[in-house]
Amino acid sequence: MCTIIKPLDEPVLLNKDLEVYKLVYKNDFSYTSFFIGARIEFDTLLTTTMNVVDNIYTIPVVPSLCSEEDKAYESKAGSKYCKVVEMGFHSFTSLKIDFLKGRHYIARCIIPAGSLVYYGYYDNIVSNQIIYKEIVNQKCAQ
Repeated sequence: MCTIIKPLDEPVLLNKDLEVYKLVYKNDFSYTSFFIGARIEFDTLLTTTMNVVDNIYTIPVVPSLCSEEDKAYESKAGSKYCKVVEMGFHSFTSLKIDFLKGRHYIARCIIPAGSLVYYGYYDNIVSNQIIYKEIVNQKCAQ
């Protein structure tokens, strides 16, 4: 999963815990992370690095990123220069996202105070630390 951020965005140091939600799978023996398939350890502080890379997106590909605020990042050719956070713990700050209602489970997690985070568009966030707390739903309907 990648999170699109604006070119000038910098990581934010959290001064308090933040509740977030992550997509997870369940196999016969455990829960695993949605994208890389890593086994989830509940109530354990997990840490990782975050990796940010430059990208160019054309406006028709990402039409929802065309607010007036974003015009400063638009080239004369109609492309938009953004940065993408590739590595890190990708989560959602709410359960309002439609595609969270799929064939998977949702875990409630905590990004602890002192973590570095990037806020993406929509309700997504990427952090360098996370604690999985609990599964908050049964498997969602298709």
